[in-house]
Amino acid sequence: MAATTSQILEAFQNQTPAEALALSRYAAWCMRGTTFSEPLDLVHEALGRALDGRRNWSLSDPFAKFMVTTMKSIVNGVRRREENNASTHFSLDAILEDDPDEFMVLGALDDERIARERFNTCRSIAQLAHDDLRGDDEAQQVLEGMLLGMTASEMRSVLDLDEKTFDAARKRATRKLGRMAGPN
Repeated sequence: MAATTSQILEAFQNQTPAEALALSRYAAWCMRGTTFSEPLDLVHEALGRALDGRRNWSLSDPFAKFMVTTMKSIVNGVRRREENNASTHFSLDAILEDDPDEFMVLGALDDERIARERFNTCRSIAQLAHDDLRGDDEAQQVLEGMLLGMTASEMRSVLDLDEKTFDAARKRATRKLGRMAGPN
């Protein structure tokens, strides 16, 4: 049964501080590379879509899980649209001519490039692990929580999992992540 507008608002207002923090952390992690300027923008977009009926919350699912799924869907849609749009690319020379003070230290550009490559490698490994866990929603969600830096208690609360189920899902996610990363 789909929730009413008042039930959605009530669930949002009655979040525990840990749930609100977890949603904000998830939004911060998930919004990277999108046009959202801050995590609350994404949280409010998800809430808005629930309130206007574009997304339906089944009362049988935990509200936090619904919000995480909605935010993930929104971000995936934004990324697909951005990939399909033609974008303007500038050469390094053009950027240097526009604002040379911003790019004075080329070493900083190298450091940033290396950091970005490492981040992209880690994100790729996490995405491979996430994709390989398809069909194991609990392990996928625990992996996402781990990547957000959530504590075990925050994840259990948001995902509505008992300790035994959570521990099993965390072990599956950790093993998969280790396998995807390969030998050091």
